[in-house]
Amino acid sequence: AALAVSSARCGRSGDEMAELPVQLGYLGDVVPPSYKLTAAESFAGGDAVWDASLGAAPEEMRTCASCSDPLLLLLQVNSDTNTLRRTLYLLACSKNKCQGVDGSWRVVRFQRPWLAAASKGAKAKEAGKGSIPGG
Repeated sequence: AALAVSSARCGRSGDEMAELPVQLGYLGDVVPPSYKLTAAESFAGGDAVWDASLGAAPEEMRTCASCSDPLLLLLQVNSDTNTLRRTLYLLACSKNKCQGVDGSWRVVRFQRPWLAAASKGAKAKEAGKGSIPGG
């Protein structure tokens, strides 16, 4: 599999800018339609896969503030750390009139501790607490 590389312009001392390579990841095989993605995987487009123990983000976070249409998933990124299960969702409105309007783009972050994450998430959901801890 080939390495997917982009570049970024990074500031250095003074006004000097340098273009540095940024590793985005490795290209993999095409995912067959029968494969069921999980919240622990990173992918572009399609339907968001929300953490089962926390549920989906509140509807107002998944809706365009300008036109009230559902936002589309551009990118879902797993960004776990040593202590946290964490997934980032980049959502955007597809309508031209909404581009650049506040609330037409959103980043939703779900995170929870690794230890006992499933039981804590289930208890919080049952108690009616917020769906996005730390977000």
